[in-house]
Amino acid sequence: TEIIDSKHKAAFDANVDADAARSRRLDIADICGAGIGYATYVDGAPVSGSSDGVTVDGVTCPQNEKGCCYDPNSPGSLSPCDLLTGTVCHNGACIGDNACYAAGYDGGSVGIISESCVGTSSCSWAGSTRGSVGDITGGSCYGRSACYSAGASDGIVGSIADSSCYGIQ
Repeated sequence: TEIIDSKHKAAFDANVDADAARSRRLDIADICGAGIGYATYVDGAPVSGSSDGVTVDGVTCPQNEKGCCYDPNSPGSLSPCDLLTGTVCHNGACIGDNACYAAGYDGGSVGIISESCVGTSSCSWAGSTRGSVGDITGGSCYGRSACYSAGASDGIVGSIADSSCYGIQ
């Protein structure tokens, strides 16, 4: 067994981290689609991504300061991505009051959300409180509270895909 000094180990670890980050960016591009913007959030604050308009059913949605789509003219409209820790594709994901509110929050995790989580509280609290949910893709979690709290409170849910979880909780 070869012993690596601390200077070389730190350089090795940095390269591994950089490779993992590059790989994840490729995953985002594959899942969101070519030319589709995205934003990655930690506790509701954007930490990386791209900024662009969101078009859903031929209508461009306004975006709040966090890059998620909601209707600011709707009475009581709430940001869909407050407290979110995860990545949202700008392709019709996380649309509706509190759609992705607190997903992945409080030590939890949620993967990439693409073309999913549409409706009031559709993915709120998913993967929160040390829980985990994989990617949410393919037109899944449509409807009020459709995937509300999935995988929350130490729970584990794999990826939700292929038009899963339609309707009201």
